[in-house]
Amino acid sequence: MSTHDILTMTKPGVRLVYCQQISVPATTLFEQRVLEDSYREFRLKIQAYNPGNTLNKFSEIRALDGRANSLHYKTGIAVQHHLEMLGGKIPGLFDTTGLLQLPFEEAEFNVLESDIHDAGCHRMAVCYTTPVYTLLESIGDKWLLGASPATEGWQDTFLLAYREGLGVKAYTPAGN
Repeated sequence: MSTHDILTMTKPGVRLVYCQQISVPATTLFEQRVLEDSYREFRLKIQAYNPGNTLNKFSEIRALDGRANSLHYKTGIAVQHHLEMLGGKIPGLFDTTGLLQLPFEEAEFNVLESDIHDAGCHRMAVCYTTPVYTLLESIGDKWLLGASPATEGWQDTFLLAYREGLGVKAYTPAGN
């Protein structure tokens, strides 16, 4: 049994999720483009769930017709190419050194709220899921995570500070 097998058997594994909320004013070019493209797609697709355009807000339309929940997915397709341009890296999520930008394996798009007549009300979130890391320690508001298999008794690690929007999506208990 290798050192990595021993480490991963005795320490829990985690997949993290980081939800980036995007709204006006968008500060980065990525955020601006995602807002523009998702709002354009939202306005196009919402028409099917809002006959007669009697309602304005996404939450109102969703309450009237539960099928409108499909807009999370449908508007997400319109921004997929922007996510691909990130090169698998989560925007703005770095370890405590500021040198390691965390990668993501999947990204999910969610419309938080929108208004068919007011682009300034369009709010959305992109939730990024990381690969599996070994949770080695919790130090105050920071997690010491193992990023790669151990070699010669050493394991590459990094320290990640907890921040709003960051959570644990999946957990494997120690010993598994």
